[in-house]
Amino acid sequence: DESKRNELREKYGIPKDKVVYIYGGNLGTPQGLEFAMESVKASSVVSDAFFVFVGSGTKRKWIEEYIARENLGNILLLDAMPKDEYETLVFACDVGLIYLNHKCLSPNYPSRLLPYMQARLPVICATDPYTDVGKIAQDNEYGIWCESDNTSAFVSCIKKLNQANIRTPMGLNAYEYLMNNY
Repeated sequence: DESKRNELREKYGIPKDKVVYIYGGNLGTPQGLEFAMESVKASSVVSDAFFVFVGSGTKRKWIEEYIARENLGNILLLDAMPKDEYETLVFACDVGLIYLNHKCLSPNYPSRLLPYMQARLPVICATDPYTDVGKIAQDNEYGIWCESDNTSAFVSCIKKLNQANIRTPMGLNAYEYLMNNY
């Protein structure tokens, strides 16, 4: 409920008046985190968008340094946390993020999608062109896709999902898809 969402946002220092985009999981090369950080930086033009990244991995230190160097005020980087705590945090957010390195040549279907769907979050899938997670999300109207080498397309996705009248029905579709197919 709304009071629990606000309580969680306060606990982690997440703004209550922003649309919150969450990424959780491995912070490594296969996720294309250089593009992820470029896309977060480019999305600073959308003043009511805020990003939360949760996890650990080989690129975590690099992300910390990038955030500091670029003086990004629209992102919060949190350490990896126990699964139950992370999944509770997801419920306090508005949109789930899937990132995959654009150079990846083999299809991948990230399991991080499932907590997003359970929390009724629509998703943005920024992936390589070989992975069909974004196509499946778009075809079933629970998310949108862009290639993970196109920051302007990513910003367009942010602008679209910042609208509650688009985000809310897509989130409900995500939950229905989860229940009917997983």
